[in-house]
Amino acid sequence: MRVALIAIFLLFLTPSLGYSISINEILYNPNGTDTGHEWVEIYNNDSDTYNLTGWKLNTNNVDHTLNVPPINGGSGTMTIEPGNYVIIAQDALVFLTDYVYNGTVIDSSWPDLSNSANETIWIRNSTVVFHNITSVPISAEGRSVCFLNNTLAECTPTPGYANIQYVEALNSTNTTNSSVSNSTSTELLCDIGIDITTNSTVFGQETISFDLVVNDTNCNGTLHNTTLKYLVEDLFGSVVKQEVNTTSELTCLKTISRQWTPGDVDGSEAYYIRTSITNAGCNDTSNSNNNATKLVVVKGSHTTHENNSSIGITSVSVGSDNEIKYGEQGDVNINVYRGNTSKTSIDIFVKDNGGNKLSETTNFNVKTKFSSFNFSIPIQMKTNCDGSLADGNFTVVAEGLDTNSTKTINVRGISSATCKTTTVSSGISGGSSCSCPSCSLNSTSKSCNITAYDVNIYNQSVELDEEFIVMVKITNTFQTTKNFTVYSYAFKGSEPVTLGFNNDAGKWMAAYDSNAQDVELPAHSSTIIYLKNKIENGTDSGVYSLRARIRVDGKNNDITNQISVVRKNNSRASIDNLQKSNTTGNKTKEGISASDINKITGLYLENKTPQKNTAYWNETHIAKIIVEMLKVLPDIHVL
Repeated sequence: MRVALIAIFLLFLTPSLGYSISINEILYNPNGTDTGHEWVEIYNNDSDTYNLTGWKLNTNNVDHTLNVPPINGGSGTMTIEPGNYVIIAQDALVFLTDYVYNGTVIDSSWPDLSNSANETIWIRNSTVVFHNITSVPISAEGRSVCFLNNTLAECTPTPGYANIQYVEALNSTNTTNSSVSNSTSTELLCDIGIDITTNSTVFGQETISFDLVVNDTNCNGTLHNTTLKYLVEDLFGSVVKQEVNTTSELTCLKTISRQWTPGDVDGSEAYYIRTSITNAGCNDTSNSNNNATKLVVVKGSHTTHENNSSIGITSVSVGSDNEIKYGEQGDVNINVYRGNTSKTSIDIFVKDNGGNKLSETTNFNVKTKFSSFNFSIPIQMKTNCDGSLADGNFTVVAEGLDTNSTKTINVRGISSATCKTTTVSSGISGGSSCSCPSCSLNSTSKSCNITAYDVNIYNQSVELDEEFIVMVKITNTFQTTKNFTVYSYAFKGSEPVTLGFNNDAGKWMAAYDSNAQDVELPAHSSTIIYLKNKIENGTDSGVYSLRARIRVDGKNNDITNQISVVRKNNSRASIDNLQKSNTTGNKTKEGISASDINKITGLYLENKTPQKNTAYWNETHIAKIIVEMLKVLPDIHVL
């Protein structure tokens, strides 16, 4: 009996209506490995153009940054015109090897989407969720889920094009008697051939562009998907560009443009570009033209490279006084040459004569061998708010690539911007003649009402996706009860980089005021408010602004400082070390008991506020414990 073929019927349908920006198609279960090959297609169903800069793609209640092309291999711009598509790829470079695509591809990253359970995906800007859907696992491997007439269905992947429903046409069998069976099947006859073309056969050490030309000589005008693979080998059969599979829509003729950049070549080398059809997508009548090979020659550089790497600190920019204070940021100007080493990382920091670090460590990578670079790298001094670090001449260190460089700088003083108590006034009543610093609140002749926000600002560093607490003390010196709203966030420019924990919703949220708390404060009383934050995944290391906002009587009062985002460390281990190594008997050197530390660290980790009616938790005692903790916990931040 003849084996039946599976035919694919193509049904072109418009994207989902009802949303100005809609999620139109999702590939959550690609062929083979999922990681890096997943993508989400969005569609502009509006008459206006949208700029996606600063927008987020959210999967499983976690926001993911949209990287502005050409970051990480993205292409196109961040604008989406009416009636156009944009692909948000888990890995833009991988997507552009998987598909022939000339539209906009925006790189992002997320954990692999679920292939077996419902998962909610949504697209939003800083304030508005434009579309959210829950993808149902209805698609087999290699097929997408897309909107057809506002309903999710199994589709043939068509990134950047109208959705195509996937339908299997199975044999229809008519049995006339026990010994006779008639079968019918649908077949698309074709003759697929492939060729490789380049604009030259001899190249320098440059990116080589080549075209894979797929041709159906038996063209009947029917659209179908054809899959091919290609790779590059040297003359000895060693693969120098790994095999890549790509699927493209073909009617009669298709040109697929690809690139390859050779490695370092001394002299000249010859290479073979090889390609072959792996799935014609039709009944191919001849396989003799399904393979092609192209020979290219690469002329290498005859320059003799220096194998040893070198690092040189040329200067350190620390201000006109030629000194840098604790809590300040300076710039280290550095020349780097990477030789023949497999190492790429360089660390820059300040240390004292005993080897103790007096700054955060700034890390960067040099990716190209036998190349020279000039950098200006920021370096953030520790705050020294408790005065435990000495002034003096210390050493800036740049080390990596199996070498290092040093330079001496003078560290003196503490930045007043990073260790201070700030009082912010929300308004004075009683006439302009009232001088608040000297005006008695009990004065009967004048009414001088001030709301004070005592904010201890410590310029600490925090880790990606790690929680930290912002503490704000409010003193209501008005004559009446006042209602306050308090929240905190970190930002750079106009974009927030923190998530705030919303106590009412019981989850992390991305709005500026996600962790807002409301408090009613009687006249002449104080309270401390604890706000839970964490730096959003995908945020680059660097210095950002940290702000606490206090709203009363319709006015916003802001206290803003800088905060450094650094690589992840183990805060839990730091707490353990504090409890173990900083304790003599049952008391620390400051007279704080181990049980005290256990209590306050437990509150910190669980984001709980001490009971106000418990005498044990007086402000002086808490302050002493926090000072002890700040010595070893880099991610506690006290406003």
